[in-house]
Amino acid sequence: MYWEPQSTIYNTWLFRLVSTRLLKNKTAERQMQMFEIEMMQHVFSNMTNSCLTKCIPAKYNDGDLTKGEAVCLDRCAAKFMQAYMHATKKLSTLTVPEAQAAMAAPT
Repeated sequence: MYWEPQSTIYNTWLFRLVSTRLLKNKTAERQMQMFEIEMMQHVFSNMTNSCLTKCIPAKYNDGDLTKGEAVCLDRCAAKFMQAYMHATKKLSTLTVPEAQAAMAAPT
């Protein structure tokens, strides 16, 4: 035998509670996704500006990239992403224990 609530008011209250919590979780998840997208756009923009400034001269005669410019851009982007990943990994090792401690602390 299973338990059945006797009133529709309880059902409505329970439904609202559960749906509100799910909605809050979805909203928080959506906000995190948007934050991650914005951060990656920011990283890509910084990489583009940095590498273009370094590898492409202000005055150029040809509409296409030269081999040297293409190699420079490729290496610059690889180094930029390598440095970004290293910094992100280091930062996460510093902040994850703090976040875990904060979550474990009694409220």
